[in-house]
Amino acid sequence: NKINNLKTERTALTNNKMMRGEFQRDSLALFTQSLAFLNQQLNAIDAETLKLERDLKKAAAVHDRLYGRLTAVRNMISKNFPLNAQNNPSIPQVIVTVQSETPQTAAITLSYFVMQAGWTPSYDLAISKVSSNIELKHRAAVYQNTGIDWKDVQLTLSTGDPDQKNTRPVLSPFYLDFDKQETALNEVVVLRKSKSFQNNLSNTELESRASGVAISDGKFDTVSSDGVADYTRVGNNILRTEYEIKLKYAINADNKPHNVVIQNKSVPAIFTYFASPKLDPDVMLIARITDWESLNLTAGVARVYSDDAFIGETAINPQVAADTLQLNLGRDKSMVVTRTKIKDKSKEKILSDLKYTSKAYEILVRNTKNIPVRMAIEDQAPVTKQTDIKIDFTETGGALFNPATGKLIWDFTLKPKETRKLNFSYEVRYPKDKSLSNL
Repeated sequence: NKINNLKTERTALTNNKMMRGEFQRDSLALFTQSLAFLNQQLNAIDAETLKLERDLKKAAAVHDRLYGRLTAVRNMISKNFPLNAQNNPSIPQVIVTVQSETPQTAAITLSYFVMQAGWTPSYDLAISKVSSNIELKHRAAVYQNTGIDWKDVQLTLSTGDPDQKNTRPVLSPFYLDFDKQETALNEVVVLRKSKSFQNNLSNTELESRASGVAISDGKFDTVSSDGVADYTRVGNNILRTEYEIKLKYAINADNKPHNVVIQNKSVPAIFTYFASPKLDPDVMLIARITDWESLNLTAGVARVYSDDAFIGETAINPQVAADTLQLNLGRDKSMVVTRTKIKDKSKEKILSDLKYTSKAYEILVRNTKNIPVRMAIEDQAPVTKQTDIKIDFTETGGALFNPATGKLIWDFTLKPKETRKLNFSYEVRYPKDKSLSNL
């Protein structure tokens, strides 16, 4: 109707005798003023008409979309064909009941919990050389399948899990009885299957996902991820840790992981090369981090990079860490460790009613690097609880020895291109009419 009215006004202007120069009392000044008035009015009419035509086009598009949805719903009801979820996605609705003692105008902020959202923590550990720092990048793979795409939202990542059962474990009486090993075994099996036992185990196992993603509208300038630590605020409350990220993110409802950088930090570390040649001939680089509690880490998988090259994965689990957090960074082939039995010192003999078995080993450690390294070597000797088995150490090679576990530990610094030999030996005495299967 508005467009038709503008067209009528335009026709009236252009057909006016004054505008057409047919007025009886015409003059050049009057004709010039008439043309200026006509030009002004026609421009205004055309601008308003164009605006109305654009609004009409938008309204027609909305109408066509709604009519298409109405047609699809009618067809679904009549069971002609099912509703296409891709072309006709559902529109979630929230119904809010408000009670007020007095009439008033108020703003309402709505927050709600959804099950189909969460995040998985992960890390990047970068080392350029065996120095004093590790570049640690804390990441989160955020996923959501709520049916609503999140556009330009600020995230708060929480280590809390609202879906976890908050039932306090209760111990039942643990009875012992004679000659009922099967009953006791069954009780242990039942205990291991119980929820309380699994909850106790959860703090020693690596969690794959940590739920709890809160979003809020907000505006923030986009910056590079290198400075993202400046835009993350870490909050600790009674039951959880929260990472408030003040950058805008778009997380589509596709249940796919979307990478979010939580923080970047340069972490001081003590690097040590470790080997247990009885089990594995390779040497591993280990980083030990003190004061790791201030990093607010969560359990997750860590990708390790050396000089921008990916060398493998390790695990970070602060829940089982003590005063020092230990990170296994990878194997280093430039460090060589070999373990051999010394044959002329390994022998058996029988004296009286006892059998004597001697074992001797040599561990060879070689540093092929051009820098000194700190080295830790572990090995072991047998231990026993049998009174008729005696174990005597004839040589420990300067190792720290734990008689309860039989573990031998060497901790030393190896110079560039240096080779060091570590020797240890022991003797076992036991009745000659008996045999030891695992010696």
